[in-house]
Amino acid sequence: MAREFRINVKKDISDALSREGPALSIVAETIHAECSAVPEPTFPRPVKDVLTHGLRFAFTKGNVTSYLLAKVYIEENSLTPLEHSSATEFCRELSNIGFKWDIGVFPESTVELLERENREVLGMRAPVKVAMVAISHPEIVGVTYVGIAEIEKVYHFKGISARKALSRLLKEHRVDTGDLTGPALLPLLRCWRKSFGILAKSPLSRFYGLLCREEIRNKWGPIWGCEEPLWLVASKALLEADGGPEIAHSVAWKLKDISGRFLDDPVHWANRARSEGLLEYCAQLLEGTPNS
Repeated sequence: MAREFRINVKKDISDALSREGPALSIVAETIHAECSAVPEPTFPRPVKDVLTHGLRFAFTKGNVTSYLLAKVYIEENSLTPLEHSSATEFCRELSNIGFKWDIGVFPESTVELLERENREVLGMRAPVKVAMVAISHPEIVGVTYVGIAEIEKVYHFKGISARKALSRLLKEHRVDTGDLTGPALLPLLRCWRKSFGILAKSPLSRFYGLLCREEIRNKWGPIWGCEEPLWLVASKALLEADGGPEIAHSVAWKLKDISGRFLDDPVHWANRARSEGLLEYCAQLLEGTPNS
C-alpha cells in the first residue's frame, strides 16, 4: 500500500508540473516578479569590459531568478560554477577553511546571518554585498478568500529565508506554526483546511495549489507576503585583490542586463529554467526527497 501511494504521489506531481499544465506560466510569472522594480547598481558601469573568466560563482536553487542569473552568466563568461541546493548548504560549505569562492547570489537573510555569526571566523571568505540583483517574494498561500487574520496554522520549511519571513509574519499576526515535512505534504494538501497556510516562495508556493482537490485548487493563491532582496555578493578576498572591485561592479551590471532580458521574455526563460532541471528539483521538494 505504501509503495502504491508513493507511485501515485510521483504521478500526481509529474502531472502537476507537466509541460501541458500551468507550471510554466507560474515560473514565468515568478521570474517577472523577481526582476521587476530592481534598482540599477549605485556605482557607475565600467567604461571597459572587465574579464571575469575563471571566477568561482556560488549559487543555489532557492530562487528561480538567482539560479538563472548565475547559470546564464557562468555560461556566457566561462566561470566555474559552485552550485548548492540551498543557502544552508552554502553556509556549511563556507565554514570549511579550504573552501574558495569569488562571487555569488544569495538572499539578504543568508548574508546577514553570515555577517552576524561568522564574519571574524570566515575572514577573507566572508561575503560582502555588491548590488541587489532581484527581489524574492516569500508569501503565505492558501484559500484566497480567507484573510490572514483567519489563518490558524502556517506550515513552513526550516530554511534561512523562511525563518526570516516567519519572524516578520509573527510580528504582525499570532498563528501556530508547523514544520513542513516532505512525505506529509501531499496528504496535507489533499485534506487542506481553509484555516491553513503555507509559507514559501514562488514558484513552489503556487505549485502546492496544483496538488489540492479541485475546489481548493481553484481558490489557491497568496494571502500575505513580504519582500527579500537577492544580492550579488563577493568574497572579501576578491574585493581586496587588485582589480577586485572593478570585477564585482562589472558582474553586477552584466547581471542587470541579463535580468532585463528575462523581463523581455519571461516565458522563454521559464523554459530555460525547466531545461536546467529546476522543475525536477521542485518535484523532489514536493515528494520530500530533495538531493542535498
